[in-house]
Parts: sequence; structure tokens; C-alpha cells
Amino acid sequence: MNIFVGRQPILDPEENIFGYELLYRNSERNTFPTIDPDSATIELIVNTFLSIGASEVAEERTVFINFTGSLLSQDIFESLD
Repeated sequence: MNIFVGRQPILDPEENIFGYELLYRNSERNTFPTIDPDSATIELIVNTFLSIGASEVAEERTVFINFTGSLLSQDIFESLD
């Protein structure tokens, strides 16, 4: 089973990598596919934290994940480190 997670570096003022914005991907093609945004975010969280490991994806840096308004209202993000 292939697991895909995109990451975009977030730079500090000196252009050093501060962290990464994690991006949902479901193939080697680097685009956001047609998928429900809530499902994409949940799959991204599962792939990052349960399958791959956040430290593997982000090299011990801070990770940022975009949440939809509906997921924010469900408080699922409070269970994440």
C-alpha cells in the first residue's frame, strides 16, 4: 500500500525551514485530487501520525495542517500533539 503526504516548507525570516505545511496527496501526482476536504484532512492525519509518523515526515519540525470549518467545530484537532 502506497501512502502519500505532501509537505511545503515554511521559512523563517532568515529563510531557514521552520516547519512544514502538510498537504493531502493520494498519488505521485503533486495535485489535490477531487475529494471531500474533510475526508482529505482526516486521511492526512491518519497517514502522517499513525502510518508514517510525524517525525519522519517533518524531521522533528513543527507541522501545520489546514482544517475545514466543519472539522474545527468538531474539536478533533485537540487530540493532536
